[in-house]
Amino acid sequence: MTMQQHEAPRKTDETRGAREEQASRVEDARTRSALRALRLYSPGTLQNLIADFDVPLNDIFADEIEGLLNAPEVGRDSRTDTLMPAWMERFGIDAHALRHARPGEFRHLGGVCGDCALGGRCWRALRSGEAIDACRTFCPNAEAFDRLASAA
Repeated sequence: MTMQQHEAPRKTDETRGAREEQASRVEDARTRSALRALRLYSPGTLQNLIADFDVPLNDIFADEIEGLLNAPEVGRDSRTDTLMPAWMERFGIDAHALRHARPGEFRHLGGVCGDCALGGRCWRALRSGEAIDACRTFCPNAEAFDRLASAA
């Protein structure tokens, strides 16, 4: 067997690997582009995706949403309008009732949530069905949620 015959399969494997890597990069770019389009042209649809903790998402899309939720200027409304009420529900707190009975406290909790830099972590925890014990490890409102839940 000549040296050229021996090297041909390896070269084919390298070419195949390069093509697969390029295809993966193209798919990643498409996913990021789709998320940018949703953010610009259909923020309601994006908000629905964030709020539906059960919808299957590919890893790249989920990573991008996590990044959005961590960004102070972008994720604030999603954190306060979607993530906070979801955790309150898991703690056994009626967010709607609290908003009307104690609007000042609700606004304060929303401000804390809105200023939090861990919106992506919070969203991932909700998506994976983590218990309130997980929330207590990262959420600046967890102590207040415990207090409100025990008072209810």
